[in-house]
Amino acid sequence: MSMRRSFIAIVFALMSAGFPATAQTHTTPRTVPYFEFHNSFWLNLHQTLFCQASTSIADEVPAKSSAWELALKFYKDHFTGHSLLFDPQLVEVNNWLATQPDEGKILDPSGLPPDLPPDLGKILQAAAGTYRIQWVTASSQNELWITKMEAGINALAPSIVPQLEAALGMPWPQQPIRVDVSNCVREIGGAYTTDDPPHTTISSRDEKNQNIAGVEIMFHEATHTMAGKTERAISSECAAQKKDCRDLWHAVLFYTVGNAMKNSLPKDEKATFVPYAYRFGLYNRGAWKIYRIALEKDWQPCLDGKTAFADAVRSLVRDI
Repeated sequence: MSMRRSFIAIVFALMSAGFPATAQTHTTPRTVPYFEFHNSFWLNLHQTLFCQASTSIADEVPAKSSAWELALKFYKDHFTGHSLLFDPQLVEVNNWLATQPDEGKILDPSGLPPDLPPDLGKILQAAAGTYRIQWVTASSQNELWITKMEAGINALAPSIVPQLEAALGMPWPQQPIRVDVSNCVREIGGAYTTDDPPHTTISSRDEKNQNIAGVEIMFHEATHTMAGKTERAISSECAAQKKDCRDLWHAVLFYTVGNAMKNSLPKDEKATFVPYAYRFGLYNRGAWKIYRIALEKDWQPCLDGKTAFADAVRSLVRDI
């Protein structure tokens, strides 16, 4: 069975037959969605310009124009070498564009944060005409991805979310996490999440974001909004044991979500399910080889309810 057919079968089984008997559910039904998906013209334009400005390969813009070339130069001059996730200005740009109507014809510059380049609004508005030619296809791809992902997420969330809350000791955000879907996202894994407010941006074309892996990465991105307790506990324990734990906390998030996914799948799908970090070789890189062994030995018992959170963190840090 192909990955795509298997994914469709999983969704159908979950929606029509219910969850496995061991699945956990919220004691109080959630009245708002877990995620709020958007297919925004302006945010896609911004992400596409950033992608093209960061590489020498043109990304399917059907017709060049002087306005498009000017926009690319603007992005290269202002944002070359910057990170969508860590650069404060780029985070602000993304959040500002998320306030614009998804299909807005005219960009409203009134809310442009004062510390952003003042010409940004004019640059985007001028480049919009060129991008609208590509937008017909890009928008359709985004909408198809959203339709597929929403089905899987809605089926699995009532089981997965309580497991994540219990493991990480923090609640899921009260309001839906805004998710902007873009054809191109130039970040590792084609997805990233910023906070204040929680905001995920994800590529609809990245091969790692498809089917059941796409559902898993959406839950992984969400854990960045509820990882504070785990990050602090690991950081404190690493200091106490005088160890450099680098991104151990991030490996914990991947492992925790993968475990919750497996617990929530129908019985006949569990045997063949491979969590994202295993499937795409994250545990084969550098320190993550050691992290995997420690996670399986020390963190898994905590997820199974056999050891306390603090004891698991202490053992985890000790064994890396």
